[in-house]
Amino acid sequence: MAVAAVLALSGYFYYQNRVLEKELTARNELRLGLLKENYNLKNSIDELNKQSEEDQELSKWAVVNLKNEGLADPVNDLKADLMKHPELIPYEGVLGGRMGFYSENGIRIINDRVFAYFEDGHIGGYMVLKYKVSSGGKISWKVLYSKLEDGE
Repeated sequence: MAVAAVLALSGYFYYQNRVLEKELTARNELRLGLLKENYNLKNSIDELNKQSEEDQELSKWAVVNLKNEGLADPVNDLKADLMKHPELIPYEGVLGGRMGFYSENGIRIINDRVFAYFEDGHIGGYMVLKYKVSSGGKISWKVLYSKLEDGE
């Protein structure tokens, strides 16, 4: 009788071990699939970011001219300079916020114009600016249009 009980328990534990192994294998396959999907999504995001950067690049002619005026990396130099000039924004911040250009992703260089998003953390808006680069890389800005978002 004891031998039969031991055999029955052994069979039960063997069966449970096989069930657990199958479940573990299924979970590992699911995990691997999720890791692959995550990797593919990251690559897609990187590709979209790269395309977005390429879409806003200046023409080769404009890049050469801006480099001749003293900008080492024209697109990034223009963005960085604009971010230092919140005084160009003709609106006051609300609830203690300060208006500014806080994200390079919100700034698009389009020939000699710039389309930029500004905000104070509570409200935001858009503006179109014109820039001029003088010898030595000095950038001057002129606001052509600005508008607060409607909040809708």
